[in-house]
Amino acid sequence: MIRCRALPVLALALVAAMSPTRADAEPAQRIVSLNLCTDQILIDLVPAHRIRALSHVAADAASSSIADRAAAFTRIRGDAEEVLALDPDLIVTTEFSTPTTVSLLERLGRRVVKIPFSHDLDGVRTAVARIAEAVGAIDTGKSIIANLDRRLATLASTPHVGPVPTAVIYQVNSLVSGAGTSQLGARTEPRSRRSRGAGGHRRAST
Repeated sequence: MIRCRALPVLALALVAAMSPTRADAEPAQRIVSLNLCTDQILIDLVPAHRIRALSHVAADAASSSIADRAAAFTRIRGDAEEVLALDPDLIVTTEFSTPTTVSLLERLGRRVVKIPFSHDLDGVRTAVARIAEAVGAIDTGKSIIANLDRRLATLASTPHVGPVPTAVIYQVNSLVSGAGTSQLGARTEPRSRRSRGAGGHRRAST
């Protein structure tokens, strides 16, 4: 027996299955992002009218670098019902994010692009390039990456007086970032020292 609460998902699934799909060559016009990492890249790649929704944390100033800009967009938690109701022609997210929703969307034939988690600046460049290709904004993606590299080069070449500071990145839930994470993967060795302790995210004692 089908549970009543499953009926909305099934109804939306039927509508989604009958909806026409656009040719891959035509840039997506109804893009949904399910993860903050992809939110922050997507918002710089395409005009606002092509974005149907961002993740619910995009407008959270405690976590998001685009909180002010994201406030103008629809924001969702990534449930299947929410996503299908928006009839997206492209969903972007990260690996392992909202796996149940992503699995259903893929089974329904929706176009989902999953970006690997970034552990260093090369990973960031790859993420930007992958999303830029998916949304048909390759030149804009190249421009964003070039701007990042210019800023890093300027930082590395700027003379620094005095001892180089050591940083500890403290995050929500008492987490600190170690080696092998994007936070400490910024390769600006001429200007910074990084902790050589255990890799990954560790819980700090306070």
